[in-house]
Amino acid sequence: MQWISTASQKIDERLYRVCVWVKKYHADAINRVVLTVDLSKARHDPDEDQVRAELLCGHYFLLRKENASNSAPDDQKFAFLPDGRNLCWQTATPVLQHLLLNKNVPESLRLLTDYIHMRLARLTMVPMSGTIMNEALLDSISWVKVDLTYFWQYEQLSSHLGPIQITHKALVRFGHLAKNDENSSAIRILRQRLSSEFLQEFQMAEDELKRKQSLMGTMDVKMLFHAHYPSQKMLVARYKNGWVMVDCFLFHHTKPKKKAKNKTTVAKPQLKEG
Repeated sequence: MQWISTASQKIDERLYRVCVWVKKYHADAINRVVLTVDLSKARHDPDEDQVRAELLCGHYFLLRKENASNSAPDDQKFAFLPDGRNLCWQTATPVLQHLLLNKNVPESLRLLTDYIHMRLARLTMVPMSGTIMNEALLDSISWVKVDLTYFWQYEQLSSHLGPIQITHKALVRFGHLAKNDENSSAIRILRQRLSSEFLQEFQMAEDELKRKQSLMGTMDVKMLFHAHYPSQKMLVARYKNGWVMVDCFLFHHTKPKKKAKNKTTVAKPQLKEG
């Protein structure tokens, strides 16, 4: 099992420091860091600052490439995570515990919750004791420190268009459309689809393309699909920082087969008996 532990502390108005390490006890972890998160420009309810800051930092730490460095033991490396079945997330924050359990989650946190459970499906939440949390917060004064703003960095996958960033909404929608069972990995399926030689572009009608361009705020908008799964469409748009997958849809664009015309049997006229 892989571990990630997060402990957060408010240090100023809408400013949090979050300690992250990759074992149950911080003393056993080589990979550990303190992330300071500035939420002053965030638009959500300030009452959600702590859970959002801690979730952001845990997600950032799990997915950043530096965690696969050769200096760390194998059980402290995070290579590509297809899901959360082998992941334990330890936290002492009650709201984050509920979110990781997908229980009693407020509607304002629903999108983030759905994303986490789609991206890290079947993860295990481990309650953190107050002793573990306090000792980590105290010892973290000597850890590596990184400053962050409250900004979610989307995961990036390869495609024939180049790198594509995957929004939370798009991954959730794609997972609901593409997963055959709960044990499937949405991000793994999507990675295979986007890099496949069978990936094709669906030519949208002119009026629909213009509507999508206006909605996305860019002229570079494409609808992609895999030839083996033609009804599952992936909407991508190109912005200043590259391509972004913004949504997924389910509709068939292939023409239905023509039904065979029913043959009408004409009854032969009966001859009258003379």
